[in-house]
Amino acid sequence: MKGRSELPPANRKALSAFCLRFYCPSVQLLACVAIVFLAAVSSAAAPRPRIVTSFFPIYCWTVNVAGEFADVENLLPGRVDPHAYSFTTSDARKLTSADLIVVNGLGLESWLPKVQRNGTVATNKIVTVSAGLQTQLLFGAHHHHHYGDAHDHAGEQANEHIWLDPALAAHGVSNILTALQRHDPAHAAAYASNAQAYVARLHRLDADIRAKLTSVTNRAIVTYHDAFPYFTRRYGLEIAGVVEQQPGVPPGPKYLSQLGKKIRAQKIPAIFVPPGVRNPLAQRLAGDLKVKLAELDTLESGPLSPAAYEERMMFNATVLETSLK
Repeated sequence: MKGRSELPPANRKALSAFCLRFYCPSVQLLACVAIVFLAAVSSAAAPRPRIVTSFFPIYCWTVNVAGEFADVENLLPGRVDPHAYSFTTSDARKLTSADLIVVNGLGLESWLPKVQRNGTVATNKIVTVSAGLQTQLLFGAHHHHHYGDAHDHAGEQANEHIWLDPALAAHGVSNILTALQRHDPAHAAAYASNAQAYVARLHRLDADIRAKLTSVTNRAIVTYHDAFPYFTRRYGLEIAGVVEQQPGVPPGPKYLSQLGKKIRAQKIPAIFVPPGVRNPLAQRLAGDLKVKLAELDTLESGPLSPAAYEERMMFNATVLETSLK
């Protein structure tokens, strides 16, 4: 529902004075009340800010900060992978009419540079949740190193999956809050209150995940895609390897042989794959090595509800706790 502004105090006072100047029989009194009501209705509230988010976790963060004071729409349908998404004409219309467009950045939204170049989207509309995280970004093979240091990353692409660390999610929320307060200062305090409450939930989520993973003894994991370096860094896990180093590029026999040797040597009990996707290569590899195949959600898509980010992160923690014992 859209918020409704009351009649400004000065106008209310003037209208009340007008009515009270006269001794009104019931009909006249009703007329006076009607005048006040109609004036209040005519004092229409400014339209609520319209925000478009790029994909699932960004939607969850933004809708929690916006609360009832802004309308939030996700660009991608809830179950669509942002890596495989094709930008459409209707998407361009959504972006053109939006007041703010909240994106992850780090190259995830491959469509964004083009719509900026052709003038579909004004640069001042873009809110990048990863802005300010330069010292926290991860680079390099499996991202075991090269973050927060003086390493030269020229030409390297940072891993974009920052949303899988609740602490970095809280940073993203702060960027969303700043943008909303700047665009809609009338509700700055409300946005701040919403953001504070949501960040407190993210801190609880972080503590709950950490507690759930304390019992895990084998802390090395193998994932299908290289999506979890921020998560593993946060919770003291190690990425021993990934099946598909480049998205959409099948690994060669030599690489798979080396990966298999590592899985056996480190006694890694499971290979983690995205949920809901049949994966013959991972199934064959797990069968050959006699390890479990388990689903770990990259959170690139999901149900568009305010609590869904927390729910899917806890799902991952539970899967890891169960699979790595």
